[in-house]
Amino acid sequence: MTVKGGGYTKPQTWSSLEGKPSTFPPTTNTHSYNDLTDKPTISASAGRLTLVGNVTVTETTLLSLALGMKRMTLPLTGIAIADMGKLVAMPNGMSTTGCEVQNAYPVAANSVSIGYFTPALGLGATYTIPVSVYRITV
Repeated sequence: MTVKGGGYTKPQTWSSLEGKPSTFPPTTNTHSYNDLTDKPTISASAGRLTLVGNVTVTETTLLSLALGMKRMTLPLTGIAIADMGKLVAMPNGMSTTGCEVQNAYPVAANSVSIGYFTPALGLGATYTIPVSVYRITV
């Protein structure tokens, strides 16, 4: 680093700088989201997620070998066939280790099919995945 001023140039190193603090302790930042002036904006045409409802995928196995995604159809008030391609499934709580929710699609009025994965091998296991189903609205 080179510092210029007073008509001369003097090379500086970090160790040769005078008056610098010996430590840089963290300080608490108390700004809220509303304090930000450069917030991202989402256009009205980008779509929104509206909660349709919550379901729980529960499976108990004596012996299972799972090599792909499974599906379970569950009742959910508010689902319509017109929701095809407009549903999003998200976990809403602690799932059994190794389980994962993938997607949701309507199979009939008030009935949703949830795609999910479980561990490849299950011996006397019970799997639980709490799921929130959202509708994409524009």
